[in-house]
Order: sequence, then structure tokens, then C-alpha cells
Amino acid sequence: MSLFDVVNKFNAKATIRESKDEMLFGEIIRSMSRRGFVADTFTAGEAEQLVRFRAPADDLLKYLWVGLDQWAGTGRMTSKVVGARASVRLNGQIKLELTDPDDLVEVWRTSAANVLKMPMLGQLKLEHQVTTVGARMTSQINIDDYVLRGDEGTQAMLAFLDARLAEIREALAPYQRAVSA
Repeated sequence: MSLFDVVNKFNAKATIRESKDEMLFGEIIRSMSRRGFVADTFTAGEAEQLVRFRAPADDLLKYLWVGLDQWAGTGRMTSKVVGARASVRLNGQIKLELTDPDDLVEVWRTSAANVLKMPMLGQLKLEHQVTTVGARMTSQINIDDYVLRGDEGTQAMLAFLDARLAEIREALAPYQRAVSA
């Protein structure tokens, strides 16, 4: 094996290691489309990707944003020490039609109750606006649990997203019922 072949092999491994977050983002999009969500807006930067999904088949959610930040493991040394880790943010949103002054009181109560919650720690945080309610949560994941694992990785991603969506729906459901009732 020549020195040129060794360098090419090393460069290929580095490229795969640095591209895992893009592969994970593709897995997220594919998983969400399997659940009936339609991706309609994409934003990508150096360390973050964000996609907005419309939820036409969902009777509760109007939009769902999914963001991915790769925060460690891009270099050879950090990937050995820390691993390929990423933050996955989900932010679900429902639309409200305020018809009663008591609805505004509920907006203020929700805002006050969520001031000290930290979605980075896995907690679900509600964000109540005048015409919308959003539920946001962030999870730290190991990219290697989902990428380059074939069907096993796809099923793990579906289970991960389904669990987070269930939490978001559960948090938003009382607000939708209260307004539409």
C-alpha cells in the first residue's frame, strides 16, 4: 500500500466523520416524511441545520421545526474523546383563535410558568404568544446511534422522533381544546 493510498483512506474517513450530521439531518427528514409531515423550509449553516415541516395530516400541530447542531466530534481527536454528538431541537406550534378575554389570562399564566425552564436540559418549554402556542425541547444524542446503521438506525430515529412528538402533542393539546371548545 502506497503512502498516497494511506492518505486517501484517512481523508475518506475524515470526510465521513465530518458528514455524519448531514446524514443525520437526512434521516430526520426521511423519518418525518414517513409520518406525513411535509418539509417546506430549509436553513443550513456551518454548524446548524433547520427545517420547518407542515403537518397537514395532524389535527393538532400546524408546524414543526427540527434543528440539528453538531457540537462535538468533528475532528479526529474530539471524535475519539467525546464522540459524534449533536443537539436535536423540536419546536411544535399550534394556532390559536382568541375569542375570550380569559384566553389572554391563560397566555400570561403559561408564560410565567415557563420562565425558568431550560429546554437544553431535556425539559419541554411552552412559549405562548397571542395567536400561537409553541412547545420546544432539545435532546443531546449520539449521531452514531442513527447514522450508517441501516434499517436499525432508521427505526431508532423513528422511535426517537415519535417519543418527542408525543411529548409535544401532550403539552399542546390542552391549549387547542380550550380555545376550540
